[in-house]
Amino acid sequence: MNLLVNPPGMIQDGYAAPPLGLLYLAGMTPTVIFDAAIEQENLDTVFRRLKPRVVGVPIYIPLRHDSLKALKLAKEYGAFTVAGGPARIYYV
Repeated sequence: MNLLVNPPGMIQDGYAAPPLGLLYLAGMTPTVIFDAAIEQENLDTVFRRLKPRVVGVPIYIPLRHDSLKALKLAKEYGAFTVAGGPARIYYV
């Protein structure tokens, strides 16, 4: 299963924008999206429960620390990780 994660740092002034980039990707392949900006469940629990093979996380400069923590945690669960941003995709 593929899992796309919206990092928790996406909340700004109580508003979390929808993860449109992740939604576009999810429309192309069977994927689960976990929006950590609005969900109360932590990523450790999500990775343990879903056991994803591939985890994708967007990286924006202000959120880079949250994104990298999510990628590191996914690696600990043995997932292949993919990081992307507005213009590039990186295989981590």
